[in-house]
Amino acid sequence: MYSFRDHSKEAQKYRLHKMVANQAISGIETHPDDIAKLEAWIDEGLTQDEVARRLTAEALTYVRETSR
Repeated sequence: MYSFRDHSKEAQKYRLHKMVANQAISGIETHPDDIAKLEAWIDEGLTQDEVARRLTAEALTYVRETSR
């Protein structure tokens, strides 16, 4: 078990997979590509702010492309 203050890559990946498991319990499935993308960003050492910026940009792009 990792502390929430632990920012090691292993701890971040543990929390990512814990989140995915918790969502699955609630009936929310996470696409494997999304998990792989987040793991890659963890490996790159991106900050949480940068991850949030990238996810927001991808979501906005998706909404624009699908609302045409």
